[in-house]
Amino acid sequence: LELQDPRFDINRRGRKKYTPFISACSSSSSNPETVELFLKDGRTQLNDYNKYQQTGFMRACMFGNPEVVNLLLQDPRI
Repeated sequence: LELQDPRFDINRRGRKKYTPFISACSSSSSNPETVELFLKDGRTQLNDYNKYQQTGFMRACMFGNPEVVNLLLQDPRI
């Protein structure tokens, strides 16, 4: 299924309550283009948090990915 497919639950929580968006932000090698797809999709709950009370923005900061952090800072919903 593609991200744009309405059957895809974009906010489904997986292991440790990570959403796909949080997972996409959770690496020093996170792909900014992937994160941008989530930002453009109005269904994405950008401020959801995992079992450790961490949001996607917090995870991007923790992993030191400046491209993703800057992309997230440009979004007024963060």
